[in-house]
Amino acid sequence: MRKVMAILGLFSVLAVVFCCLSLGSLIYIILVSLAVVWLALEVRFDSLGKSLKKALVLGLFLMLFDFAVENVGGILGFWQTHGSLFPLWFVPVEIVALTTIGGMAWALYLPRKPDWKYTVFDSWFFAMFGALGESLMIRNGLMTYMGGWTPVHAFFGYFVTWLVLHAVWYKVLNR
Repeated sequence: MRKVMAILGLFSVLAVVFCCLSLGSLIYIILVSLAVVWLALEVRFDSLGKSLKKALVLGLFLMLFDFAVENVGGILGFWQTHGSLFPLWFVPVEIVALTTIGGMAWALYLPRKPDWKYTVFDSWFFAMFGALGESLMIRNGLMTYMGGWTPVHAFFGYFVTWLVLHAVWYKVLNR
């Protein structure tokens, strides 16, 4: 529970900062840097002895999943991203790094055994902050929604993504 509260605190502070300050593309650098710190802390304090290789596989899975979804959504005209150092079609290279590193940290943050109540809560939690994060990226000029896409769609997209990630972690990587 301490880990959940720490992540809640961090995400809440980020939301306030990104809402109150106009940081532009500096947001990408902040997010990737914090993902690196989160991963380092998870590796340092991983009392459950989870495999870093499995965490890397999950991080790469999330990156590829996100890369595919973002490019399909971009091609279909639902969103555009802006301000990347190096855009990869519709995906900022910073998001590629964030999903890989953040996905690894997230895998190490999970409890050892699956729990459907935790899965639903965790999926809701990351969906809520994912949709909020996109709204703040729009506010800071890093993203544009089009074609009827809304934060509600983003919330459900993140929710399903995190359900898939839980299934991959517990049913595939940790059978």
